[in-house]
Amino acid sequence: MIYTDAEIRTEAQALAPELASVADATLDARIPWCRAHVSAEVFGDYQLTALAYLLAHRTTMDLRATGGTGTGSGAAIVGAVTSRKSGKVAESYGASVTSAWAPWGPSDAELAQTPYGLSFLSLRGTRSGAVSPMALG
Repeated sequence: MIYTDAEIRTEAQALAPELASVADATLDARIPWCRAHVSAEVFGDYQLTALAYLLAHRTTMDLRATGGTGTGSGAAIVGAVTSRKSGKVAESYGASVTSAWAPWGPSDAELAQTPYGLSFLSLRGTRSGAVSPMALG
């Protein structure tokens, strides 16, 4: 089925209520990227859910990188903080969830940085025709 941008946006906002305050144009600008990564043949009845999870993920990542504005440049998202140092005191943390996905490729490692990307990965894992790093359609 072909879903409209409005249907995808509405579903994403239902899954990620913090996106309700994001301008429609900001969300709509990311929908073509989402469509390119979700195949109706692979996701079947779950295609809208997969599109919504990807839209929520992509928008969340972009807003992090732009300081919440959704436009312009900002700090790049590289991964979770695994250590810090202040003076003579240093702390290290266990491996991030992102590194656990690294064997599947950089796309999956990036998806592991938001709960929406992780939900997409989980959903994709239930689909028999899915390929890694992303189900292309």
